[in-house]
Amino acid sequence: MCRYCEDHDEYYEGCMIATSIDLGLAGEINMWVLIEPESKQLAVHVLHRGTAKQLEFRRGINYCPMCGRNLINVTE
Repeated sequence: MCRYCEDHDEYYEGCMIATSIDLGLAGEINMWVLIEPESKQLAVHVLHRGTAKQLEFRRGINYCPMCGRNLINVTE
């Protein structure tokens, strides 16, 4: 993903966080947080187990999550 840090490619193959959350009366959800290598976006996927409704949120990132290097304003 990081075009300046070639060593970090293997970190973006899977999700960074995967968890299941019990919302009480609202049911249970599964949530995945990952960085999509091709679009350089932080993606959050939420799946409600009871209704199978899926929500997706994406946001661009400015820094490599592994080394903190700025992906936008590179001076090299």
